[in-house]
Amino acid sequence: MAVAAAAMALLGQGCGSESTPTAPTVAATPTPTPVPTPAPRQTTVIDAASDFIQYSTVMARLSAPQAFELTVRPLRINVPYPSAYAHTVEVWLSLGNDLSTGNNVGFSAVWLGNGHWVVHSYTPGGGWYYGSSRFDLALGDSATFRITKHNANIAEFFVNGVSMESVDAGADTTGWVRARVVGTAAEVSWIPALSSTAVSGTGTGPFPCIFCSPHH
Repeated sequence: MAVAAAAMALLGQGCGSESTPTAPTVAATPTPTPVPTPAPRQTTVIDAASDFIQYSTVMARLSAPQAFELTVRPLRINVPYPSAYAHTVEVWLSLGNDLSTGNNVGFSAVWLGNGHWVVHSYTPGGGWYYGSSRFDLALGDSATFRITKHNANIAEFFVNGVSMESVDAGADTTGWVRARVVGTAAEVSWIPALSSTAVSGTGTGPFPCIFCSPHH
C-alpha cells in the first residue's frame, strides 16, 4: 500500500505540473534607411575683364538623360568699348574633363544692352551658331539656367524654364558642366552634382532632373 501511495503521489505531481508560458513573437521593426545629407549650395563670383574669359569650377557630371540647374546673377558688364568679343554669361558641357572649346558644347547668353540678352550656341562639329532666342535679365537680378542632355545626344538650354536652344551634342553621353563669363562679372550658385548618384527623380519633365526647382 505504501508503494502504491507513493506512485499515486508521483503521478499526481506529474499531472498537476504547469509548463512555462512562451512569450509571443514580436515582429522586428525595420531600420529606416538614413536620408543622405544634401550637398551644400555653393556660390561664387566669376569676373573677366573685357575680351577675357573666366570659367567656374566643375559643377556637375552630366549623363543622358539628365539636367542640371544653376542660378545666375549678372553683376557688371566690363567695358571699355570697343571689344573684340561679346559680353556673355555662358554654360558649357565639356565632353572631356578639359577646357578646350573645340571639344565642348556651349550656350552663350550675349548681352545686348538695357537688360536684353540673346542666346548663341557652340558645337564641336558646327562651331558657333548665332541664335535668335532672347530673354530679359537686368544686371543684379537672378535667373535659373538649365542644361539638359537627352538620350538622343541632344543638349538643350533653358532660361527660367523656357527652352532657348538645342544642339546635337555628338555621340558622347557624359560631360562636365561649368559656367563661363566673357567680359562680364556674374554670381553663380549651384548644388554640386558630380556623379550619377546625385540624380533625383523629382523633376516633372520626361527626364530626371538634378536638384531642379519643384515648379519647373
